[in-house]
Amino acid sequence: MCRLIWLYIRVKDLLNVIFVLNLSNRNLICMHIKGILTQC
Repeated sequence: MCRLIWLYIRVKDLLNVIFVLNLSNRNLICMHIKGILTQC
């Protein structure tokens, strides 16, 4: 039982990290596109 809870917490942490990385990547990509558009 304890192992299941530990596993659940691990997976939740991993998903949070992936979610945060995806958000920051999206922001970086948006900034990059805006930069290209303003240079044109």
